[in-house]
Amino acid sequence: MRNCKKTRKFDRDCKRLSSKHSNLCKILEKEIRNIARLGPDPRHDRLPGVNEKPVYKCRIPLNRKGKRGGARLIYYCDERSLVLLFIYAKNAKDGVPVMAINDALSQAGLL
Repeated sequence: MRNCKKTRKFDRDCKRLSSKHSNLCKILEKEIRNIARLGPDPRHDRLPGVNEKPVYKCRIPLNRKGKRGGARLIYYCDERSLVLLFIYAKNAKDGVPVMAINDALSQAGLL
C-alpha cells in the first residue's frame, strides 16, 4: 500500500467541490483507495511533459454530469507514494498547466 499525501490546493478545491456535489467524497475515497492499493488504473491518462514523473489524470463522475463532464483528479503515483495534486470540475477549468503541476511536485518534495 502506498503512502498517501494531499496538497493544500487539493484539500481546498476538494472541499469546495464536495459542497456542491454530494457524491464526490464517496467516489473519490473509493478511487484513492484503489490507486493506493493497486497503482494507477490503465484507464487513467499519464500526463506528458511533467519532467518524466508519473503524473496521471483521472476522470470522476459528478451528480448528473457523468465522467465526461465531471471532475478531474491530477495525482502523482510511484511504487511507494501517492500524492493528490489537484482536483477541479471540468466545466470550471480547461486543465492544469504543466508549470503548476511542476510547482506542486516541487512543493511536495518530488522534483
